Amino acid sequence: MPETWFPFRSAAPNARLRLACFAHAGGGASAFREWARLLPPWIEVVAVQLPGHETRLREPVVDDVMQLAPRLASAVTELPELPLALYGHSYGAALAHALARELEAGGAPLLRLFLAGGEAPHTLRTTPLSYTRSDDELVARLLGIGGTPGQLFDDPGLRALFLPVLRADLKAAETYKVPADARVAAPFSILAGTRDEAVERPRLERWPELSSGASSLHWFDGTHFFPRERRAEVLARISADLGEDLR
Repeated sequence: MPETWFPFRSAAPNARLRLACFAHAGGGASAFREWARLLPPWIEVVAVQLPGHETRLREPVVDDVMQLAPRLASAVTELPELPLALYGHSYGAALAHALARELEAGGAPLLRLFLAGGEAPHTLRTTPLSYTRSDDELVARLLGIGGTPGQLFDDPGLRALFLPVLRADLKAAETYKVPADARVAAPFSILAGTRDEAVERPRLERWPELSSGASSLHWFDGTHFFPRERRAEVLARISADLGEDLR
């Protein structure tokens, strides 16, 4: 059911396109709750809720992007027809790319992909995998890159609830690999933080190799969570690029 995947969706009567949004590892649809109010009314925002996250906490989390992609495609195609763009932050960038491949393979065109703070999945990692770290190492890593309240890990119950979901998301993101010719037709807008220590910059900068369309790279003064720190600037970039796509 679309309501399961898009819990905060409310139809935008003047919408000319739809923007489906994917959160970072461990995050959920609530990260985009304010976007519909802040973006122009011609953009309908649908925030994606994955199994095992927030309103779907009782469902088992899925740690494989390729298992999620066809399920996401089915959910998206059940929505009323509108031109579609995708936004993904970090792990969400991998999901957006996988969904784009799934939709285009089924003949559904896309306007654009916004890929924020993520690494191109056809490139080789040079840093250790995060999802294989111990709980304490993983917590230290998260606190080091910022964006996660330390109080979350002070409560044993919350910690025990959050870490398995986070670890599954990280596994999905870090094991998602595609060949170098796995291009999609849609153009890419690549968004990056100048002080993002969670990504390998050379890998982030190679996203354009996976698009047959034009790509652009935009830097924002911020950490891995620059979409939150520079929200107004990020949303202005999204609005501008989508506005151009509709011309």
